[in-house]
Amino acid sequence: MHQISGYMVGDANWEKLRSAAEKHSIHIGLGFFERVDNVIYMAQSLIDPNGKVLIHRHKLRPSGGERNIWSDGTTDGFQVVNTTYGRIGMLKCWEHFHLSMTFPMQAQVKAIHIASWPYTPDYNDPAAMAFESAEANMAAASLYAVSSGAYTLLLAGPRPLA
Repeated sequence: MHQISGYMVGDANWEKLRSAAEKHSIHIGLGFFERVDNVIYMAQSLIDPNGKVLIHRHKLRPSGGERNIWSDGTTDGFQVVNTTYGRIGMLKCWEHFHLSMTFPMQAQVKAIHIASWPYTPDYNDPAAMAFESAEANMAAASLYAVSSGAYTLLLAGPRPLA
């Protein structure tokens, strides 16, 4: 799984990812930034081994300063899908801290949860703010895993270049 930025669903790069899933008969879980017309979203997608997009969603409510860049998504992204590995669903970063977002996902009873953050610094990084720390992100993913009973996979982007 990879954290990818700058992709638009349906563009040439997106089609390469979709084709790769099909060619290698794998599921691909993505966390990325998506531009639709003049709007930018924090997005997630799950592509199946046939290249079909099973989930495509936008983060419901960007957190804090994120609202200066990214737009709000919609609740139709709170979906869980059946796969050969069991039921899979996704949430993005601080959605894991809000019961109004975690409950609709957990109520759909999934086996695998894909959690993604656009950026996660190294543990004990003195430059990381408390809310973006690896410790906070892992705590949120761990609490979700315990609460939902789902195996939780974490996608996290690298440290931005200075």
